[in-house]
Amino acid sequence: PMNLVVTDSSSTTIIIKWRKNTDSDFLRYRIYGGESPNPTLKIDSTTAGVTDTSKTFAGLVNGTRYYFRVTAVDSAENESAYSNEVNAAPNVPSGVEDLLSQIPEDFSLVQNYPNPFNPSTVIRYGLPVRSHVLLEVYTMLGQRVASLVNEEQEARYHERTWIGDGASGLYFYRLEAIAIGDPNRRFVEVRKMLLLK
Repeated sequence: PMNLVVTDSSSTTIIIKWRKNTDSDFLRYRIYGGESPNPTLKIDSTTAGVTDTSKTFAGLVNGTRYYFRVTAVDSAENESAYSNEVNAAPNVPSGVEDLLSQIPEDFSLVQNYPNPFNPSTVIRYGLPVRSHVLLEVYTMLGQRVASLVNEEQEARYHERTWIGDGASGLYFYRLEAIAIGDPNRRFVEVRKMLLLK
């Protein structure tokens, strides 16, 4: 596949399009995507044939930058080299390159991505004011397995990557943030994530 382009990146949606393959033994396209360059996670394998040369991704996180590339697979299951890579961030406000530079209105803890994951996942959270932040990962039995953040951080969106080196299963990540200027302003939230090996 060649000439991969992003044709839309509005709201929580990204649409990619590419030039069709011309090989006679073509079977299908494979799409790879993720939140970092050179993605290797297969997120879709189209089956509609040689002319199915676009894909819409909905329900994405606004302001998060996503990277995509495409391969072609022939009838013998041989896979081509990757297409060129494209990236886009849905609904990034005009003049703002990266959501992480913005200051949120409220504290927030976003669902990790990808989920389920193997071996790594990204946890994103927002701080409306400078805060002391404690971000930790626990097993189902309540054992702490990682302390990702334990420090004061500026008001903005932050993210941390966790590499799950334990057993497959359900884990919990807990964010506690206490405003530096107002210790009574405290935010605590816990979310689940699934490590699959």
